[in-house]
Amino acid sequence: MFPGAKAQSDFVDVLSYDVEISLNDSSNLIKVKESVRLRFKEDCDNFNLDLESSYSENKGMTVNSEVGVKEEGNKVSFNHQNHRLNIQPINAKKGDERTYYFEYSGIPKDGLIIGKNKFEERTFFGDNWPNRAHHWIACVDHPSDKAKINFTVIAPKHYGCVATGTLQKTETLGKGYKKHTFQSKYDLPTKVMVIGLANFAVNPLETDLGFPTSVWSYQKDSAQGYSLMKIAPGICQYFIGRIGDYPYEKLANVQSTTRYGGMENAGNIFYDEMEVKGKHSMEALIAHEIAHQWFGNSASEADWEHVWLSEGFATYFTDLYWEKQHGVDRFQERMKHERDRVIKFARRSPAHLVDEHYTDINQLLNPNSYQKGAWVLHMLRREISDLAFWSGIRSYYQKYQYSNATSSEFFDVMEEVSRKELDWFENQWLYRKGHPVLSFDIQEENQEFYFEVTQEQPGEPFIFPLEISLKDGEIQKLRVEEKKQRFKLPSNVKLGDIEIDPNVNLLWEKF
Repeated sequence: MFPGAKAQSDFVDVLSYDVEISLNDSSNLIKVKESVRLRFKEDCDNFNLDLESSYSENKGMTVNSEVGVKEEGNKVSFNHQNHRLNIQPINAKKGDERTYYFEYSGIPKDGLIIGKNKFEERTFFGDNWPNRAHHWIACVDHPSDKAKINFTVIAPKHYGCVATGTLQKTETLGKGYKKHTFQSKYDLPTKVMVIGLANFAVNPLETDLGFPTSVWSYQKDSAQGYSLMKIAPGICQYFIGRIGDYPYEKLANVQSTTRYGGMENAGNIFYDEMEVKGKHSMEALIAHEIAHQWFGNSASEADWEHVWLSEGFATYFTDLYWEKQHGVDRFQERMKHERDRVIKFARRSPAHLVDEHYTDINQLLNPNSYQKGAWVLHMLRREISDLAFWSGIRSYYQKYQYSNATSSEFFDVMEEVSRKELDWFENQWLYRKGHPVLSFDIQEENQEFYFEVTQEQPGEPFIFPLEISLKDGEIQKLRVEEKKQRFKLPSNVKLGDIEIDPNVNLLWEKF
């Protein structure tokens, strides 16, 4: 975690950022003028914003000492070192709201990626996840401190420009430059605040969604980009129907040159440029990133160890979309594949799903956060009923939209809606390593036949429902709660005639 990022949320609550950024083609130097509006949560004589310091290799940001830092127009003391902009406010009391203005410049080491795309054309793309925004924006670089963002981008006029929020105006300046002004009215984590500039072809999509949707491809990939990404409105409509209204001003699907295959920036999803190629389908990737607009962007994790509330949700809601679009068999294939990934990961890197002992945030981008998180939701859906699950999901989203939640807060909502006690479920699947490892046997006793389930994994038994299909197609639902447990069978059945978990509803491994 970036030093100090979480701690700052104890002292200040950032309300809004206004960032004017100037870009050029002669160098990677950026110039930024920024205003930060914040509220003090405690009496305070100094606070920090995260802002990368300058490096010996001539990267990082340098604050303009002549302008300094101004509080409501008045200069205040500050220092910028160890990647923190420390500001000393004037007699700041709990509840006070202040605006701070400052300017800085430098070459971003990260966060804002300046380079060339696959066509050797120059591009600029924000790439903030998880806490890399501070390389080019002074901010509280942690998902728990959400704020509004307004971007003003000054750049050579030959670039198309996309950014968080609604485009307010585009002005032509002298010397071949344009100014693009964007405004967003929604509170966002810094991880999904971005700008993007490239030689774009922009294709609006006709929909009845009530907000603009579009495809932004490189000019040389225009036809292919449109062909692959035009499915986004239909996917978005599915999630609106299941979860609630789309949370942002627009949905721009953007070909980009950044680190990840897809990045769910709010209202501006960035897809890696190499995803736009040939007949390769982007359907699952697009569904995953659109699901993030609700889960991860709007209802966000309160801290990084709860990232499954973002990635696990996006993974499972992609699975659910897949079931609706392609049928149950294809859905079950996806769940089996995800289960295999969880099992393989558990063998080499056993850890809790909510991992409080990570040393690098990027380590949390693993099959626990994604696929196991999806499986937890899948099993929760079976545990409390389909009706209660969807009602709970909508209630959770309504309660925490534009806000933050922990895993326990999610389960509090699901308990309230389902009227079931779920502490055991939460503790078992989120705070315990591994999953059931099972062996099976058929036993005869006094001419009665029994199906025996043994949990071979170390430690206490897991508690779970287990479905078995007998040779006549009848499905029996068993409740396993012990390390070794027997269940009476209706007749003599051979072990080979029993299908375990025929509907793919349990995260388990065969011993």
